[in-house]
Amino acid sequence: CMKSFYLSGRLCAAATFLLSSLVPFSLSLYASDVEVVLEKSTNGSTWTEISPGLQPVDALTTWYRVTVVPSGGSDPSASSPITVDMPAIGGHVEVLLQSSTDLQGWSGKTPGTISVSPREFYRVVATGFAEIASGSFYLGDVSDSSSDAVPINFVTLSTYYIQLTEVTKAEWDDGAAWAAANDYDISPSGGGGKDSDHPVHSVSWYEAVKFANACSQRAGLTPVYKIGTEIYKTGDVDPEIDYSANGYRLPTEAEWERAARGDEDLFRFPWGNRISHDDANYRSSNGSVSYDDSTGSYHPDWNDGTTPYTSPVGTFVKNGFGLYDVTGNILEWCADIYLDSYYNELFLNPVQDPKGPNPPGPRVVRGGSWAQLPQENCVARRTFGIPTLVSEVTNRFGFRLVRSSLP
Repeated sequence: CMKSFYLSGRLCAAATFLLSSLVPFSLSLYASDVEVVLEKSTNGSTWTEISPGLQPVDALTTWYRVTVVPSGGSDPSASSPITVDMPAIGGHVEVLLQSSTDLQGWSGKTPGTISVSPREFYRVVATGFAEIASGSFYLGDVSDSSSDAVPINFVTLSTYYIQLTEVTKAEWDDGAAWAAANDYDISPSGGGGKDSDHPVHSVSWYEAVKFANACSQRAGLTPVYKIGTEIYKTGDVDPEIDYSANGYRLPTEAEWERAARGDEDLFRFPWGNRISHDDANYRSSNGSVSYDDSTGSYHPDWNDGTTPYTSPVGTFVKNGFGLYDVTGNILEWCADIYLDSYYNELFLNPVQDPKGPNPPGPRVVRGGSWAQLPQENCVARRTFGIPTLVSEVTNRFGFRLVRSSLP
């Protein structure tokens, strides 16, 4: 579950830079394959977002230091190379740029504690997750009134954070290898993948939540899934879910749909009511569905004759919340037990942050896949899978992760 942090396109080799009074210094701050926000501050506590990419920094023979601090990590000394790793799933990295006329003044100091003038701070917050702020939305099928997705429910959710992409095969291999070495019964070979940047597939619901627990433990977070007082690591049993924990988990069905809609409640898809192969990786109806603008069958760019016909995560345009592939590519497990009458029960007994019926039962999957038709890829479409993946077409099942809080 690790990625490296990059500065100006190269892995950082030093923590300090001497700036010439004649040449302005352009600092490019970004994390590889992770959404970033670049922020600026003059006091180290109040931050203003500025444009990502090259940010000119003017200086008069001033030393600048860039410090990268992973979540739970320590501040490297002024002479330390910046070669720290960042967790690929939910890692939090701050980059603080400070100026000082006295390089020795950094010794033994932590970011934000030096009293020098001028002083500017820059930080990159690169979580790989989108914040979905607390609010309400319409849960259900407002377009086609699917029988199990009505009546429409006006649902309120607390703030949560959802992964921008589906978990990739590379992320699975990295996390599952750590898990296998730490008493979990999952392994890299337990998940399939067309390539390292394609979504992992053929992962059961139980494997997905054990992977989430392993990522939590590895990052020093509180695991969400327990069996009694023990962390859930082995077997195919329904664990208790602690939604107050700060570790990784699967989204609830309501969380998934709100995030997938991208703040648009009234459409079939995150972008509108029609679909084509320009929008998503799905199987065309070849004209039998009125709102399908593509012909043929499977996506021509990814149909290489060997299933699954998945595509690299992030291939298509992101939705309004910054999420990729919420329509098509791979089905995504949710936390909830599936019940076809659940929306009616929710309508009669509304609650904030609904979490579905009690187990046992099949688990909700959402989002459609490379193998499914337009109507099966609508954001309101509800379906389910046997959590062990017994009797399922396994190469359609993957997942993305959520956290209730950051850090």
